Amino acid sequence: MYSVQWILYGIVVVGHVYTMLLHKTRCIESAKAGTTRAIGLYIEFITQLSMIDMTYNSSVYTPYTIGCKDAAQFVYKKIFPDIHTDYTQSDFVSTSNIQTNNRLSQSNIDRYLEVLHEYKQIIQNMIIVLFSKDMEDSPNVEISVSYYNDALSILLQLNNVLEQKPINISSYRNIVSTQCDNHMSGVNTSQMTLEEYSTWMISTIFP
Repeated sequence: MYSVQWILYGIVVVGHVYTMLLHKTRCIESAKAGTTRAIGLYIEFITQLSMIDMTYNSSVYTPYTIGCKDAAQFVYKKIFPDIHTDYTQSDFVSTSNIQTNNRLSQSNIDRYLEVLHEYKQIIQNMIIVLFSKDMEDSPNVEISVSYYNDALSILLQLNNVLEQKPINISSYRNIVSTQCDNHMSGVNTSQMTLEEYSTWMISTIFP
């Protein structure tokens, strides 16, 4: 019921929330819990926008009039005022449930976030390609639903393939670079079928 662009932007916002929470708390469990909350907040925001649009039926009150940045600000303002660096904030997770090996030391946090950024960029690039075809205006709803189901399945499959690759920031950067170069060179991965893109991406992850 929502625009694909709203969904794509939401994924970016949630990714930023996880990264910033991890940097702030240096605790994986707190970052995961806060990110789960952010997902609910984002859905709440766009749901309220859709209700405004239906109620007023006016160009003045539409999701696009308010804008994606407002959705991001809504989530950020709800999440970050509640953050504390003592790892005891009950809104996220109690210290008794945090495993020692999920704590990140100051010496490791910068490197961890650097690797996470590259990994997140790979996923975001895949999402943009797989969901770039706007099927909302398709006269056949079943075709539209089928396409997005297939795109989601391929995204999960590619994510599983990526997780099999040893964590290495250089190789992650090479994948990101290849994704960008392919799109800019005229080959344009967004013009590939889902199957073609899946095959190409797997060969990119494991050249």
